[in-house]
Amino acid sequence: MKKLLIAVNLLFILLAYPFFSAEWGGAFVNNTEVSSTDFSSFPIVNAETLNLWVNKEISGDDNWYFSSQISYTNKINIPTFTPSDITFSNIIDLDLFKFSGNFDLAKSTVSLDIGRFAVKDNSSIIFDQLCDGALLRLSAPVITCSLYVGYTGLLNSQNLTMLAPKRDDSGAVVYYEKQSAIYSLSHSFLPLIATFDFPAIKGTQSLSLQFQGYFDLQTVEGIEKSDRYYGLVELRGPFGGLVYYDLLSAFGIDMSKTFTNYSKILISIYSKSIFSCNFGAEYASGKHGPFSRFTGVTSKLAYHALSNPEYGGLLLPLVDFTLSGDKLYLDIICKAVIGLPETSFVFSGVDGQVALYFDIFSDLQLGFNLAAFMDMTSGFAGPETNYTANVNLKYLF
Repeated sequence: MKKLLIAVNLLFILLAYPFFSAEWGGAFVNNTEVSSTDFSSFPIVNAETLNLWVNKEISGDDNWYFSSQISYTNKINIPTFTPSDITFSNIIDLDLFKFSGNFDLAKSTVSLDIGRFAVKDNSSIIFDQLCDGALLRLSAPVITCSLYVGYTGLLNSQNLTMLAPKRDDSGAVVYYEKQSAIYSLSHSFLPLIATFDFPAIKGTQSLSLQFQGYFDLQTVEGIEKSDRYYGLVELRGPFGGLVYYDLLSAFGIDMSKTFTNYSKILISIYSKSIFSCNFGAEYASGKHGPFSRFTGVTSKLAYHALSNPEYGGLLLPLVDFTLSGDKLYLDIICKAVIGLPETSFVFSGVDGQVALYFDIFSDLQLGFNLAAFMDMTSGFAGPETNYTANVNLKYLF
């Protein structure tokens, strides 16, 4: 363990060598999670993560900036208290390595980000993860245009799950699986995302159009490549001074010519104090009508007990209450999970989550997260029922 920590620090020093005059820091995070389905057993997962970062201004006029972060995680999985069942894993990752810059034109600004950084589409459902690539953005008074081009084949699959066909050790086709190596390369996609934002089409109302293509660059024998294309439209703005709405719909098509849809409506109410409320619904198409089951590119679980990686075949009414103060953050979310098979609606259960974060000091944060999915397909506590409790402590230095 000591040798591994020394190696991590040496690697970070090599990356940061030209930037010793830069801003730097780190964080230590301890995260412990306990889960159960029927309270007869309590599997435990404990993860300790060390983050180190360096930020540096490259030009004197602040137009160019460099930022980086590296992390090391030691994870212990305790499914039972039998010593032979306990497993250990180590994960090292480059979480951020980005050069950012901008320059002004006549009445607009051009900005450029190059390297590894977080990327997500407007829905946050289709693609939401780290990626290596470049983002070019043009900001003008009536429109903002951006183009992102990336590559996923150098990412660590230990820290993300991409929905792409592959074969496991037995030769069976699977769409996602975790690797055991400290750094294992992810499936290779080339994401291409073009976004057009109109910030004031009518008063304070805004419109966004987004076109996405994900090109599968990795050949798997006997499996068709999983290229996917999406078109997304989003309309948002205020009803009044404190009420806002967000309407979004994304349509997808893949190489099999299957047609899918993800849509959401969200109403947000903000008070002049620390309280806010969101309510609305999400829809992800299943195999019904003209649609097939909705599938993104990165894995998003619609609710905690969902065994399939796709965020599809569901209708999710939701309500979300938030309290946010100087030292305290509280978020309560509740969703009704309604399945959408081919013939009728099925009430699957209720998904809830309570998150509480408290800043003990400026550099020390304590967090609690309680989550539960109550499967009601076969009584109050069906086979998919799951409860999870999470405690995390973050120390900044």
